[in-house]
Amino acid sequence: MTNSSSWSNTSAVCRLEWCASPAFAWLVRIAGGLAALAPLNSQLDWGASLPLAAAALLWSMRLATSLASAPPLALVLPHDALRPALVDGGQAAGLTLAWRGPLLVLRGVDAGGRRFARVGLPDCIDACMRRELRLAWRARQPARPTASMAP
Repeated sequence: MTNSSSWSNTSAVCRLEWCASPAFAWLVRIAGGLAALAPLNSQLDWGASLPLAAAALLWSMRLATSLASAPPLALVLPHDALRPALVDGGQAAGLTLAWRGPLLVLRGVDAGGRRFARVGLPDCIDACMRRELRLAWRARQPARPTASMAP
């Protein structure tokens, strides 16, 4: 009798609780502060540059607050491309995942027809979950066609 266990071709489902990233909210606040300095350092008169600076600062604070207070997103990503991805228990359409170094951007349309986007940094998604998400995402992508001739 062998000691090896039976292997299966099916992989487990990737389940991920995607929380808001406090680091990204702080980056938005810093960018808003720098955007507020831009009109002040330009050659505009003070009557035009002060309202622009105030608007940039207030808009970035509002955006950072809404990003930080976003509810967690429950993502279920089957490794099989035939099964739909689930976002908060409903099917998601047009799901895209962009990797930009340590930054992850997930976009799609939920079951209610509302667009959503979540940004993930290493402070909200640890390395193990990032790897699991990467493997599940690659398994869902169609295979690249092979070249018909040598380059």
